[in-house]
Amino acid sequence: MTLELPGSVRIAPRALRQAVRAVAAETLGAPPSEVRAEVLERGGSLALRIAGPMRRTHQPLLVAAEDARRHLLERAGAITGAALAGCELRITACIAHEAPRAR
Repeated sequence: MTLELPGSVRIAPRALRQAVRAVAAETLGAPPSEVRAEVLERGGSLALRIAGPMRRTHQPLLVAAEDARRHLLERAGAITGAALAGCELRITACIAHEAPRAR
């Protein structure tokens, strides 16, 4: 049973941007402080513009970046509940895997 209550819910743009930034940092394997995220309104829907470094994988960079872009769009939409129309991803640097440390 759903109870209808008067009022509305509004998510501040900053909160939406911070959620998207956290998802982007997790997806790219980068520190959140190095990731920039924008949520843009485009024709009644929202789009993402993300820039930041990406942790290297064994895939070619372009393939890994496209996989990250698709995952980002899906995950950010699921977390925020927003209908996202697209995602522009700009990789600013590659982060090397850390070598295991001896104990």
